[in-house]
Amino acid sequence: MQTFSTAITEYTIRNDGIVVGRDINPETPRTTANIAESFDRLSAVTQGKRFPGLWDARLVPEFPFSVWQVFVDRIDKVVSALAILVDSEADRAFGAFPKAIDSMLIPVRVFQDEDEAIAWLGQFVDKA
Repeated sequence: MQTFSTAITEYTIRNDGIVVGRDINPETPRTTANIAESFDRLSAVTQGKRFPGLWDARLVPEFPFSVWQVFVDRIDKVVSALAILVDSEADRAFGAFPKAIDSMLIPVRVFQDEDEAIAWLGQFVDKA
């Protein structure tokens, strides 16, 4: 298991091949620069290999549209599938966004239970 942090995300690469990203420092505004830096750091640590990812978005502050654009542009380059962990308030805030990514880029599902999210991601772990 390996853990590292950026200004806005703490990443853990689990022994089972799933990457968990937890939003940290909610007082720090999300910008195109720090979202890009976060994805670039993850890609560097994983040496460009994509893994299934869990994004714990329960502490995520509001994203400006420009930040969502960077997120959508880069998400399929760093993860092969995405489970988004939310609470009921965040679930409403995301709206149809996860389904839009799922239909275009990678499998995406929203969960309120971390164990269920990890179980779902297990099907995307490279068994080779």
